[in-house]
Amino acid sequence: MAKISITITVDDAHLSATAAIAEVVHAQGFVIERVVPEAGAIRATGGEECLDRIRAIEGVLEAVPERGCSLPPMRRGIPQ
Repeated sequence: MAKISITITVDDAHLSATAAIAEVVHAQGFVIERVVPEAGAIRATGGEECLDRIRAIEGVLEAVPERGCSLPPMRRGIPQ
């Protein structure tokens, strides 16, 4: 099972329940890294296979996996 980091956005109607939603996310096996109730934002890490279950939680507007990027190796003839 691949671990992913996700950012969860809580919809406006459930902003006051952000902490409770974070607890539900934790119960799904995710490790909660940060909760910002005023913004309705939750950052968590867990199994990629659980992402659809997180998106189905009442009050979750979106759950977006973190994307990585990398630059090619430095080369003298190619500016970065």
